[in-house]
Amino acid sequence: MSTDPAAAPRRTHALVQAVLVGGIAVLACLALSWLAPVLTPVVFALGIAYLLNPLATRLARRRVPRPIAAGILLLGFTLVAAGLLAMLIPLLASDVRRFVADLPALFERGAAWARTALGAEVPADWESALGQFGGSLHELLAAGGGPLLRAALAAVTSVLGLLATLLELAIIPVFAFYFLSDWPGIVLALKKLVPPRHRAVVFDVLGEIDVRVSVWLRGQLTVMATLAVLYSVALSIVGIQLAVPVGMLAGLLTVVPYVGALIGLGLAVSMALLGWQGPGPLVGVVVTFVVLNVVEGFVLTPRLVGVKVGLGEAGALFAVLAGGHLFGFVGVMLGVPLAAAAMVLVRRGAVRWEKSDLYLRGASAPEPASEPEKESAAP
Repeated sequence: MSTDPAAAPRRTHALVQAVLVGGIAVLACLALSWLAPVLTPVVFALGIAYLLNPLATRLARRRVPRPIAAGILLLGFTLVAAGLLAMLIPLLASDVRRFVADLPALFERGAAWARTALGAEVPADWESALGQFGGSLHELLAAGGGPLLRAALAAVTSVLGLLATLLELAIIPVFAFYFLSDWPGIVLALKKLVPPRHRAVVFDVLGEIDVRVSVWLRGQLTVMATLAVLYSVALSIVGIQLAVPVGMLAGLLTVVPYVGALIGLGLAVSMALLGWQGPGPLVGVVVTFVVLNVVEGFVLTPRLVGVKVGLGEAGALFAVLAGGHLFGFVGVMLGVPLAAAAMVLVRRGAVRWEKSDLYLRGASAPEPASEPEKESAAP
């Protein structure tokens, strides 16, 4: 047992610090949950500034004023994004237009299958089905005008909310410019909040978090873009309906382990079955997802992501789901980075715990032998 008279005050001080840090963390989580609905553009802007900050720092070292560097980088980022959208929108529109043109034939084929295989009464053509649906809808409106009117008002409110969200997204470049141009000042202001006696440890921890999160974020974005292109090209070659939208969605959702592949595979199989032309496209879809998942796991992620955030696939999936449940869309975006930061703190805390007096107390004493060991040691 320790005889150091200062040991008890140190433990008390450490306990008080732990309680204060825990309280601050809880308050931060509550504030994030409360402000989550309005934080989406801020989080997007902060992510863009975080990604572009190394380039802005390099330009600043070459005597380019920071605001000018921020403006140049954001202009380039906007032009690249606009160019990608200009390439993608015609492809997406072409796929959707072709799918809509093929809908009557697809409906008739599905109706024939339902009548033959299930014995279901399905109208012979999609126009009759639409007419029946319209008549049923008219009866439903007449019978439940009040509730449906309230539902319609709620839908209008949702549309207005969507428009407000789009207006919020329009100010993302403004936030990104201010974040990127004043990034050193923001970092310096945060550093001043840390007591000088703790700065060495805190900055070391923050440096490790920054390395892990930045490498993961840039690598993961590259993996998502690469897989979106590969999925879209492969599914287009296979010849299914909506190949580009399904491929883009499957690639972008790879940020959530398993979910992107499962959703993409389900949609692609549905399209192959809906436009049935024999087993070839269906087999092609399955082969595409198997091959590209192997490529992602053994080639893209190890080479492009490199440094792991220390979560594992199950941990990353839980982080995304928990973040979405607690903070909505903002939580989905911040789930993995926040969990990675938490893992760094947990590992550091575990190391300190294993070196603490409380953990090591009595470690030099031999552990008592169990009964079987005593019996085997007896002559």
